[in-house]
Amino acid sequence: MQPDPQLLFMVLLVSRLGDTQRIKRDEAPHCWNPEEMESQAMGLQKLLGRARMNQLPSVTLVKELEQQKHRGKKGCPNLRQYSTHSRDISHRSISPWAYRIDYDENRYPPKLAFADCLCDGCIDAENGEEMLSLNSVPVEQTMLVLQRQACPGQPGVYSFHLKYIKVPVGCTCILPKTSW
Repeated sequence: MQPDPQLLFMVLLVSRLGDTQRIKRDEAPHCWNPEEMESQAMGLQKLLGRARMNQLPSVTLVKELEQQKHRGKKGCPNLRQYSTHSRDISHRSISPWAYRIDYDENRYPPKLAFADCLCDGCIDAENGEEMLSLNSVPVEQTMLVLQRQACPGQPGVYSFHLKYIKVPVGCTCILPKTSW
């Protein structure tokens, strides 16, 4: 059985954990060829079990989004169109949002669910219409991912780096910035 290619993507983390103390700032990153990545796949599977990345909503929502044929209406909705009994808070919010899949083949995980605000303003709870006196803005969660980079002058060989990214997970309503 051949290892999952996504698991191979994280192999640096498993195999270099013990080497982190020996890496100097000016030392060139280790470059990995496909054979080296494959040989480390079992250790990677154990590490991912501990990381519990599959419990993060930005990861778990991807499968659900991929199964949806119709992702819903884009644009700012009228709040009266939605049932207040809906379990989906993204549609009950006065700053509603929809999810999309963000894909980066050089990132692990390569697919993440990103929230996009549907309104510029916020929905008035009384009449259900958008009011522009307030602003809808994304709420972001910082997430640690693994970023793959090609090694210079070595086709098909990569180095890996831990990287923090901001993932929009929802939207909220705020007062607009004022210029003082």
